[in-house]
Amino acid sequence: MISVIDFGAVGDGVADDSLAFQSALTAAHQLGGGSVFVPTPNVEYRLTYPIFLFSNTELFGTGSCCRIVMEDPTFAIKGRGCIVIGSSNEINRDKAIASYNAGTFPLASVTDRSFVNPKLGTFLRDNQQFVQSSKCSVHDLYLVAKYTGTTLDGGYGVNIVNSQFCSVYNIWGEGWTQLIGIGSDVTPETPSNYECHAYDLHVITPNQSKTYYSIGFIANSTDCSIKRAKQIQPMASGTANGSGVATNVVENIEIADIFIPNLGRTKSSEGILLNNAKGCIIRNIFIGNAINAVSTYYTLADFNDASRPNFINGVSANGCDHAISIYSKNNIFDNVMTKNCLYDIYFGNLNATGNTINFDVKNFKFNTDKLPSVYLQNNIIKGWKYQYKYLRPGDIMFSDKSNANIVNLNKTVATKAGTEISFLYNIPDNMKAIADVRCYLTFGENALTGNPAGASSVNLSLRRMTAFDGNSNTTPFIEMTNNRNAISDIPIDTNLVTQATATTPGYIPNKTSSHGLDNSLDVLITMKNNVLNNVMKELRIAYYGD
Repeated sequence: MISVIDFGAVGDGVADDSLAFQSALTAAHQLGGGSVFVPTPNVEYRLTYPIFLFSNTELFGTGSCCRIVMEDPTFAIKGRGCIVIGSSNEINRDKAIASYNAGTFPLASVTDRSFVNPKLGTFLRDNQQFVQSSKCSVHDLYLVAKYTGTTLDGGYGVNIVNSQFCSVYNIWGEGWTQLIGIGSDVTPETPSNYECHAYDLHVITPNQSKTYYSIGFIANSTDCSIKRAKQIQPMASGTANGSGVATNVVENIEIADIFIPNLGRTKSSEGILLNNAKGCIIRNIFIGNAINAVSTYYTLADFNDASRPNFINGVSANGCDHAISIYSKNNIFDNVMTKNCLYDIYFGNLNATGNTINFDVKNFKFNTDKLPSVYLQNNIIKGWKYQYKYLRPGDIMFSDKSNANIVNLNKTVATKAGTEISFLYNIPDNMKAIADVRCYLTFGENALTGNPAGASSVNLSLRRMTAFDGNSNTTPFIEMTNNRNAISDIPIDTNLVTQATATTPGYIPNKTSSHGLDNSLDVLITMKNNVLNNVMKELRIAYYGD
């Protein structure tokens, strides 16, 4: 085991310990790998330049009392990094080592534009020629980003680039724009990783100027994870970006056991952001005070893979605008609990199709690009299946059956001349919303001019009780209605439809209507000015429900 103290690290918060740390890590590499120990400092270790791990190297400290302060981990010179596993275009190990050796650090750039990263979507798992480090670990360190100039953000605490079989754990962080980076997604900085895992992470205070992803980001990588992580203080309200954990262009990623009780209302404010992902697992997530607790997006069609859906299971959202915000396809949501949230689900755009929602949704929000009914029909939502109820008119005949000429046990009721017949069906609670109601009918002979009472007519209405007030004169609210009149004295088969699908929201809710009482809808059909053998036939109700 090697100690950074053996290579000149002081830990007094004044001396620059960068070279001592890098010398210890390089020495471990020259031995074929090894462990580099960071003892508890008297004050704190001060770094002014990124430090890099080679393969088979462990860098570890003594836990939360092992404090390392990185000064100005900005993009322009230092490639955002503090501790780097691997090497890439933006934060290049060879370039940095050369600067250490030449004594030109911390002012020499660590970026090498001649270095070729795998392209976005070219995964290290399948392209081993890009591997820069393997079997490394960093753990038990308290990392602080300190900004002394005009740039007050940009730093990554531990950055893993083009590496595999690596782990980062028991890390505390303050002031980082991103505590953990596992890959990146902006050309030409598109490093990839495979089987890299970060866990037991503590973001004490995220960067208050700009936070990309306070806990971590996984991009252009496969089979990686971020688990058991928490953010203690919120991000600054109104600042740019601002998610807890995020992905982009990934496969087989796991994000689990994330606890962020107060994310903060940044411009994006997403607890978990799953973008361009397939075969991923998101589980046991607690997010408070966010715009979106969990959001899913896609911009690349290759990640719309119905055979490899993403599983989001166990989300608790507290004080969020939306518990789940969906802008993508092929996600399965289960066990989502909300408290003090405006909406359980937000369908953000027409990409939100082919999703399965296995929890009881109390309230929806829909983008206005299409009617809400389009989203309901293009996703599988527990309790909101689009289906039909078929009714025989004889079963729902409200008028006395003696008013009819024929009541068929199958699906017809024929009228007597000069009578009025009504049919009434109470909408049951399991029908959460009605999309349309339709029936078949026949106007009999002489239903127009041959009828002394005037043209036969049929009215079809969906009604709601407006008040529970004991007033028998209170009229119901007509949610939708349509009427059909006879147009000939020759018997004619026709139909009658009343539907909500052409107007917002595209359905009539059984509950939460401003027009009257919950669970009080009924269908009323009235046949007036009847001649002999006007015929009511079968009815169909299209609804969303169990």
